[in-house]
Amino acid sequence: TLAGAINVNQRQQRYLRFRMGILNAQINSLEQRLGLSVDEAYASLVLSADPTIQELQQRLNLVEVDQRVYGRRLRLQHPVM
Repeated sequence: TLAGAINVNQRQQRYLRFRMGILNAQINSLEQRLGLSVDEAYASLVLSADPTIQELQQRLNLVEVDQRVYGRRLRLQHPVM
């Protein structure tokens, strides 16, 4: 029975290594598509839930919209820009 248990354990270890390889490949693929590492993606997720960060993001979006609107009418030499 000990030999059988060792054999089962070794098969489980091979399967787990195989699954880890698949998971690592998926993580690498996601990192490439997102352009972020796992740690960076996690930090981005956590920060995006912060109300202060959300408010700052909204303000930034409004400024960018204003910049596009003013950019059509004004030039860089204009004080508003």
